[in-house]
Amino acid sequence: MPDLWTSHTEIVQYPKAEGDVMQPGQALYPGDTLTSPNGKYVLSYQGDGNLVLWGPGNAVIWSSQTGGQLPGVCTFDTSADPLSPLNTGRLVIYGPGMAEQWVRPEQYPRITPDRLVVQDDGNVLLLGTPQSGH
Repeated sequence: MPDLWTSHTEIVQYPKAEGDVMQPGQALYPGDTLTSPNGKYVLSYQGDGNLVLWGPGNAVIWSSQTGGQLPGVCTFDTSADPLSPLNTGRLVIYGPGMAEQWVRPEQYPRITPDRLVVQDDGNVLLLGTPQSGH
């Protein structure tokens, strides 16, 4: 029997990213962080829905500017469809019901991203392998 009503607030459960690297299909949940190897830079998915890179002295280095939205999950997405196994390597913040709130980048001209890394110099990079023919 089909549902008569649904709240559409489900959040797909991904394996949690840890350390300084996020692999495709892994995620940060509200309160989770990735930390540079030297401990000076922290990428935090906050309870207010904002993804923030913190630096020395608790200085905000960068923000997705998605604060104030209901949090969901920040994932190194494996496709444009969160239920699909295809790897497109997008960093996506999903809200309740898996509604996209923020996506970066939309596409890559020359690489297929296979990891997000928080570096000791404060850079957060999507790294990958070159595509053939480029």
